[in-house]
Amino acid sequence: MKGQHMESLWRTVEQFISYQGTGIFEVEVNTDTREVRCNCPVYEKKGSCKHCVFVNSRLKDSGQDRK
Repeated sequence: MKGQHMESLWRTVEQFISYQGTGIFEVEVNTDTREVRCNCPVYEKKGSCKHCVFVNSRLKDSGQDRK
């Protein structure tokens, strides 16, 4: 659309339930860049987590890691 800026979209692709009872964590993928992010405390602190590693490996295995 001319004159309008489209922001990239983040889509939830996986949810993890904490076995420690600390919450439900969501992994999202950016539809433009294929960047992955998570809302767990480890990701917030380090910028990576086991949830993102899991989703990235699944995306790579299915060939969806690149646009």
